Amino acid sequence: FKSWAMPEVIVWSKDFEICDLVDKQHHKLIELLNKLYTAFLQNQSHQILLDIISELKRYTIYHFKTEEAIFDKFGFIYSNEHKNEHKSFTDKVSDFAFKYLYSPDLLTVEILDFLFNWVVNHILISDKKYKYLCDKHKTEIHSPEFLNFIKSLEDQN
Repeated sequence: FKSWAMPEVIVWSKDFEICDLVDKQHHKLIELLNKLYTAFLQNQSHQILLDIISELKRYTIYHFKTEEAIFDKFGFIYSNEHKNEHKSFTDKVSDFAFKYLYSPDLLTVEILDFLFNWVVNHILISDKKYKYLCDKHKTEIHSPEFLNFIKSLEDQN
């Protein structure tokens, strides 16, 4: 008997690159989305899928706080628009996570497709708009002080 790994839905591409800090977080988000997809295809239990969804939701909130800290510190011109995208997505995921708690049949290929497409498009279109800030402030963004601040955001979740 040979076990075959499920294909990944999202494969990392250089096109996703923004800056090291954000790229590491995007890698983690993609890993969680692929984990959810694999668990879904393998008909894992409701509890396992719920745990992955909860982790994805928690990590997404932390990631958005990281991006928004960069916007606030370095003056991103489209900050409000970008934050609104984050809020809209977070609200949808929170609503879905709550409904999924009581209705396991809600997780469908369409929901997964929405999650994957939103994340990929958000990185490739919206996040690319602040790449210039990351390039301009690379040293400051990767300083121990700023990284410690970002780490504290994760601890708040």
